[in-house]
Amino acid sequence: MSDGCYLTQDNIGSNYGSPWDDYGYVITFKCYIVKDGKQESLGHVKILTKDETNTANVFTSVSAEPIVEITDVLNPEKFISLSSDLDYYRKIRKIFDQIEEVERFLQLICDASFYYQLQDAFRNWGGFSSGILRSGSASEAAIKKGHQIAIGNYEIQENFTFTIKNLPDSFDPITLSFDNIENNINSRRINVLVGENGVGKSHALLALVRNITGIDKTGESLPFFHKIICIAYSPFEKFYTKNGIATALYEMHIGPIKKDSKTKKERRRLNVNAYAYIGFKKEDGEFALNWPATHSVISLLKLISYDAENRWWRGKSKFDQLFDALSRHIEFDAIGLKEKTGTFAYINKENYDTAKLKIDQLDSSHGVSFFFKETEVNLSSGQNIYAYMLPSLMAEIEDESLVLIDEPELYLHPTLEIALLDMLKTILSVTKSYAVLATHSPVMVREVDKEAVSILRKREGRTTVFRPPFQTLGESTDRISGEVFDDYYTNKPFQQTVDNLIRDEQISINEIEKISAHVGDEALAYAITILSDSDNLEVEIGDL
Repeated sequence: MSDGCYLTQDNIGSNYGSPWDDYGYVITFKCYIVKDGKQESLGHVKILTKDETNTANVFTSVSAEPIVEITDVLNPEKFISLSSDLDYYRKIRKIFDQIEEVERFLQLICDASFYYQLQDAFRNWGGFSSGILRSGSASEAAIKKGHQIAIGNYEIQENFTFTIKNLPDSFDPITLSFDNIENNINSRRINVLVGENGVGKSHALLALVRNITGIDKTGESLPFFHKIICIAYSPFEKFYTKNGIATALYEMHIGPIKKDSKTKKERRRLNVNAYAYIGFKKEDGEFALNWPATHSVISLLKLISYDAENRWWRGKSKFDQLFDALSRHIEFDAIGLKEKTGTFAYINKENYDTAKLKIDQLDSSHGVSFFFKETEVNLSSGQNIYAYMLPSLMAEIEDESLVLIDEPELYLHPTLEIALLDMLKTILSVTKSYAVLATHSPVMVREVDKEAVSILRKREGRTTVFRPPFQTLGESTDRISGEVFDDYYTNKPFQQTVDNLIRDEQISINEIEKISAHVGDEALAYAITILSDSDNLEVEIGDL
């Protein structure tokens, strides 16, 4: 093969008999660069022509030869290309030695980010919104960032805010505030939504999913996240799987699906590369209690495969990042995958890139295991949840992703909440990504700057939004529980017990010591307050 860029339709070399159809437009190609006799894959690119629905037919009409030269055919008046995978642009930067070579390639392939100034014209082409922009925010990110990434001139936005506006009229707008300044004590990579059940925290996360994936068209300007990842381990959650996103986008562009097949569902899912779901639901949406374990194995193999295909241009491998993050809170020296023979395959930093494991060789239902000196490490159920979660997250996350987690504290002891948040912060920092957590945990809120905390309260059917009146980062969980989670204003069962004792005249202000050995300080202080108010007396705790 001579040096150059080679395009093949996406079904070539796969089990699919026909190329992918982007809502009536056949525009998806695999892209390879051959340089100095060495072939490297750039991944997938979409090439749209202005006047036709099948770009490959336009190319093959030029010649009947097996390899068709299209250099002179491509021009930005009739063609435009884009990859919603930003790694495509990072690989281009790695392959070519000079910026002039990078720009020449982008110019020849009619890249939309290179011709950014012409985007208003492109957006009027048939198939542009449904095909080129099918990945929502990720596609918009590629148009805005791709060229700058490819020439090494892109700088990540340090701080930004945006508002969730595609909410019902009964909601106040929810504004999220982020920054990614390292070593800043008030760095805000994570935002949290707090509030009692029923105020709409999960609804807000779902609105974010619909907005960023392009299901809802709000017309607002959003940060260009590369990918959105939704994590939910509640048996009652209603978040989309990848199939759900693919179906919603199809129905938005084409209409209701009349006939469906397993193959068509799989193709739709595989072509949604800007969204991932991690939780108890399988790809088809079926709830399966053991799916997190199985998915962790699938994800680990996916992660290792990604490293094998992309080590030529990336720095630290995803496996290394995962291993380091898990090592912060689990003592182990190898990850074990149970084979169908009953033995374990041990994977560590030294051998992961030579592991040739395939999913059909493994008992994936066993999940990932951890070993220290060839002895299996016993994990609690809570530890298992985040041990299953992190391989899945690391396999899916890309630079500048947005991670949504619904109630991450489920099943976790407070020490594990801290461990999970610590590992999440590590992964977000490495990938320059961000997260929004819907939580009931004061432990989580304690780790977040107050400007990144949204308190949701429902009054007379309307959800209103507040910021904490004090700095939450590093504050005591008692104060956070009291003022952020309204514990100070909630009538508690122990208070009712004290009220009953006072009503039945079993204690008085002069006999308060009767209960001092049987209740905690908060109950004692409450009793003194009630008795003092009723008797118009003041009692000092030190007198007891």
